[in-house]
Amino acid sequence: IRFQAEFAPLPEDIKAALDDFIGESGKVEQLDAKTYYVTLPGKSSNAFGVPTDATERWFEVHIAEDFTDVLTRGADRFTNVVAEGFAELIAKQFGGARE
Repeated sequence: IRFQAEFAPLPEDIKAALDDFIGESGKVEQLDAKTYYVTLPGKSSNAFGVPTDATERWFEVHIAEDFTDVLTRGADRFTNVVAEGFAELIAKQFGGARE
């Protein structure tokens, strides 16, 4: 999500939105000052025969000066939907453009 530099949210704003969005449905772990690792309950599923590389459900949030990346790698559909929902939330909440 790209933000106009002068209106970009602070890292603590993104973190607050992430904590509120995930709530008790997962765990948010801070890896460094601007990187968060989110684990979700359950094991990755292979819904409708779509292969997944992951055994657990997780996504990452990387915060930079004028953009934030919400990343999944080999995730199942559930994880992708949760990560997509968070990306949509912060884009709308902070006036960002999805790329």
